[in-house]
Amino acid sequence: MPGRGLGLKAQLLVYPVTDAAGGYKSAGENAKYPSRTQNAEGYFLTTDAMRFFAGQYLSADGDGYDWRVSPLRAAGLKGLPPTVICTAEFDPLRDEADAYAGALRGAGVEVGHFREPGLIHGYFSLGAVSPAADAARLRACAAFKQMLN
Repeated sequence: MPGRGLGLKAQLLVYPVTDAAGGYKSAGENAKYPSRTQNAEGYFLTTDAMRFFAGQYLSADGDGYDWRVSPLRAAGLKGLPPTVICTAEFDPLRDEADAYAGALRGAGVEVGHFREPGLIHGYFSLGAVSPAADAARLRACAAFKQMLN
């Protein structure tokens, strides 16, 4: 079960994969997360790239239903450590990560959720060229530091 044996004080999840069921190839699974279609191309990370990554990571499409790959599918999230989740407006992973933030809150987990408008997947490393990306990274890191303290 999630949260057992890790001893984490807090976790920082930056545009995480939280539901790889269907390997980003299933129209039914993709329909649950509109950002997979809305941001499928043109914003650095593409849905096609996610299909490729899932194919490299998962031995079979069914592996994406395992909660260890797709924590959003865990039977329970209660007891997980406080979590900061960062999502970007223009990212195919946005909606599944947003859903995970909501599921954690629903399980009573403390969540700092930063959905950054106007930014793309990868913004955490773009601070040198984007003041908005730098400010977003600093906000998330400050929240994470507060959770650690």
